[in-house]
Amino acid sequence: MAMRKLFISAAFILVTITAAAQPARDVSDANAAARQHLRDIEPALTLMRNEAEALGKINEIQRALSGPPLSSVDRAFRLIDDYSGGIGRRGVSLPHDQQIIVMHAQRMIQDARTLTPTDYAKFRDDFHHLIQLPMEFSVARDLQQLMSLTNLYTQMANQLRVIETSSVNAINGAAIDATRQ
Repeated sequence: MAMRKLFISAAFILVTITAAAQPARDVSDANAAARQHLRDIEPALTLMRNEAEALGKINEIQRALSGPPLSSVDRAFRLIDDYSGGIGRRGVSLPHDQQIIVMHAQRMIQDARTLTPTDYAKFRDDFHHLIQLPMEFSVARDLQQLMSLTNLYTQMANQLRVIETSSVNAINGAAIDATRQ
């Protein structure tokens, strides 16, 4: 949800800027506009990298919980504690729904560390269904938005390649002009 809002906001800002700004008059203007656009979308791309890292850590914790209960919970606690402390120190941002998932994972593992679950298989299953799957679905949702963005840039790159090819062909044609001899 947060990533979708970020993309919608970015799209709105881009449309607003595009409507207010003059179109690129030449390739130099287009290059400057592209550089500015990259600066504008960098926070969204950073957020997506952070989401992938968070899901990777949740997956690692899920794998850590596959061993004997006491040692697995201790290892999972160290992993989530290190990750949570690290994101705090580095100022890593995550969408709100994913922050809640990470905090819930931390509480769940802390509770298991305090009082080892009597049904450890159910605890692992609960972790999978309450933590790992919602995080996976959240990242997959945002990945769809990222793939749409990738498709837009691919279309633009293809258009630029066509123009580049025609420009190179025109330059080559001028270089081999028989009338210049």
